[in-house]
Amino acid sequence: MEESACSRCLSWRYPSTTLSLRDTLKLCAPFAWAIIALIAATVYIVAPLADHPARDPRWAPAGLAALSGLISWLLVYDIWNYQRDVVYMSHGGADKARREKVWRKLYLAAFFTFVAVALLAFFLGVGQSIDACGHDSCGSDASWCSISLLFGVVWMYVLHRTIKSWGREVHGHELSGVGGGAEAGAGAGGGGG
Repeated sequence: MEESACSRCLSWRYPSTTLSLRDTLKLCAPFAWAIIALIAATVYIVAPLADHPARDPRWAPAGLAALSGLISWLLVYDIWNYQRDVVYMSHGGADKARREKVWRKLYLAAFFTFVAVALLAFFLGVGQSIDACGHDSCGSDASWCSISLLFGVVWMYVLHRTIKSWGREVHGHELSGVGGGAEAGAGAGGGGG
């Protein structure tokens, strides 16, 4: 009995690194998009230089693709942590630091999402009229912003789910650990009286 309580405690503190096929599939879309976006950012910079005559690199689309790739990588990282059942809140000072880290990430995700919305509005509204895109239309730039917005919203959702799960995980641990014994004793005492 003592070993099962200890193994429960260890499994709560040290999450499993194995993922199911379903969990792995959830990581595929943002992971693949991050790779595609970072390759596209490189192509936007290198391809114009290879033309004859060489053109200036397309910095705006490259930056938008890099932003989209960055948001996707951060989303993959947080989905990985969430699916591994990393506990962001428990007892002690180190866990308070984890909580603060998740809140900082949520603010960062909100910032990136706001930037994506602002850039999307710019490229759809003003960008084309002032020739900010450097090509015939701002469609590709708006597309990069739209996809960044999508992944930013999903990233905020994952972090929000993590924050919401804090109370359940900590409560569940307290009830199965220390509180479980007290409840079992109270139940036995209540049944005897």
